[in-house]
Amino acid sequence: TWNPLSSYERWIAIVCITIVFLIAELNTFYLKFVLWIPPNHILNPVRLLFILLWGAVSLRETFQLLDDPNCDRLGRQSWVMIAIVVTELLICIKFGWSTITKPLPRHIALWWVLGAALLLLYTVVKFYLLKPYYIPRPEKENIRMGSPINTPAEHKGLPGEVDGHGHDVGKDNTEQAGDENSLSRAGLFTNQLREDKKDL
Repeated sequence: TWNPLSSYERWIAIVCITIVFLIAELNTFYLKFVLWIPPNHILNPVRLLFILLWGAVSLRETFQLLDDPNCDRLGRQSWVMIAIVVTELLICIKFGWSTITKPLPRHIALWWVLGAALLLLYTVVKFYLLKPYYIPRPEKENIRMGSPINTPAEHKGLPGEVDGHGHDVGKDNTEQAGDENSLSRAGLFTNQLREDKKDL
């Protein structure tokens, strides 16, 4: 899962992804107005289809960057997607500056300012004021690979393996194996003596 609240870096990454999505959606309407494209033109659904496909790959690469410790850079498709969205935004700014710079209605502008302020306040409170100073480490359990249901009946504990009562199963099995080896050696020695007596 994305776990946006697990760390400050993941939270900022989710916020940036949301901003890119909003800009891409906003470009859809501005490009139609600036380039004089009719709403029912084939370019509009084709563009949205390509944005959908590229966005899916970009999200996969972004998730791998956040979740995989061996991944240290953003994927190529993500950079391509960012470049496309920024290029569309620059086209809208270049040819529709008079439209973009029109002031928003007062009530809409107030809601946008309120939302941005709440987002900033939540980020500060969550990741700075209420940041835990001590994070307990998860307890390590002595678990062997495999399902206990499929464990064979002749399963022998490993050294250090403890049962439910705190008894060292591996130690007992090691001692039992040592006793069996001693008995087997004694039996071989007895058989050898009997064969020597027969020869005499």
